Amino acid sequence: MRTQFRLSPGAKQTSTDGKATVLDAVDVHGKGLQMLGRLRIQGGRTDGAFYAELHHFSAAARITDGKKDWKLINARQWYESLPGF
Repeated sequence: MRTQFRLSPGAKQTSTDGKATVLDAVDVHGKGLQMLGRLRIQGGRTDGAFYAELHHFSAAARITDGKKDWKLINARQWYESLPGF
């Protein structure tokens, strides 16, 4: 059986003068999977944050100028405490 995923209606992609791409309020759900995230790519710089949960395992990551910071303990709380764009 295939697993189907859906992108939440609140997810959006915006672009400013072709110089920046922003994915914000990304919320993907599937069987046993939840992924949340936001991403900004502008002027060669990549910033964002992601949270993923698969059944009972979860992880979160923050990307600041392309450098990643991973959290495996209290991942959801850490992700939710990060500032938005």
